[in-house]
Amino acid sequence: MLESWQKLASPHKVAELKFKHVDPSLKFTIGCDKPNGRRKRRKLVPLYTNRGKTLLETMEEDGKYKGFKFQTIADFTFLPQSDLLIASEFGTVNYPIGRVSVFDEKGERKHTFNTEDKGRDITSFGVTSIDTDTIAICSGEGINLWTVNGELKQEMTHAYVRNCSHVTSLNKNGLLAATCLTEVNEKCVTIWDTRSGKIVKQFGSRPEIVEINPLTHKQTIHFRNKDLRIPWFIASNSKEDIYISDRSAKCIKVYEWRTGQFLHKFDAAGVDNRCSKGSFSPQGIDIDCDDNIYVNDDVTKGVLLFDKYGEFVKSFPLKLEDPHEMVRLWSLALSTANHDKKRNPHSRLALSFSNRKPRAHVYNLSFCPLSAIR
Repeated sequence: MLESWQKLASPHKVAELKFKHVDPSLKFTIGCDKPNGRRKRRKLVPLYTNRGKTLLETMEEDGKYKGFKFQTIADFTFLPQSDLLIASEFGTVNYPIGRVSVFDEKGERKHTFNTEDKGRDITSFGVTSIDTDTIAICSGEGINLWTVNGELKQEMTHAYVRNCSHVTSLNKNGLLAATCLTEVNEKCVTIWDTRSGKIVKQFGSRPEIVEINPLTHKQTIHFRNKDLRIPWFIASNSKEDIYISDRSAKCIKVYEWRTGQFLHKFDAAGVDNRCSKGSFSPQGIDIDCDDNIYVNDDVTKGVLLFDKYGEFVKSFPLKLEDPHEMVRLWSLALSTANHDKKRNPHSRLALSFSNRKPRAHVYNLSFCPLSAIR
């Protein structure tokens, strides 16, 4: 009866009822979480005892911060059919080597490995899972395949590809889609075949510069729907349509990967002509098994839910440990482990926060379609 009702109802109504009573509950925090209780008064110690120690090390000894210390969180992904969370971090001045960390279902770190091969540093950016043992990580010049234990399996690079930033897996056909910039026609999306290690498709042109004012050095840029000025996070649905956060146009743009055809765009105000720049500023994006779309939004500082056609459904208020703390949402990942539509489906939502001390929150999303529809 439930399945027949869902076929008759609109996707927007199904999503609206399914998530009607869903309220994300914070399960745990990873990275620089403050201890509970009142802050202990710092003991006065001679200055010479802290020589040679960093400020963070001194603060740790004072009991102000605890937990795993992220250097910079680039992206998150969950392993398929598992609650293992993979975090990718890119190198900084102080920590020039990228690294990857694996966390279990309780948020405890299992292990961390540096993304280097034979002494050669490899930068790490966006990450996505391919199977229960393999992950794909953007390296700037392409995509590398790693095992979760830190073994480099395959390197995919091309002379034309630059600034490869985020990646998504196109189901189980061995294809990966990545946002990047290329030196040939400035294509912004590259499709890689993991079986051959070659590029099979590129699309998504940059907008055309139609005028340059030499007095003010300002550029007039002619945008079209299919253009991608700043392609950022990327995701794909069950039909293998590709969803891209366009940081310049401030909307989500959708493409058919086989032809590279632009399908539609949407933001918090609506789809296509109803889009209103300023209502939405997307960051991380992910899609669940029902093709509902989750997007981190800088405007509302929360997670917005859209149905499969890009129509806005609801906003998830996030319960932060310190509501007055200035944080910025960054990447987003969904876990579909133990997801059962007919019983009590649930999922986990992982969010990373880009601020002075990077950290991640993992939330539980629990809902019951039967009770929601009644």
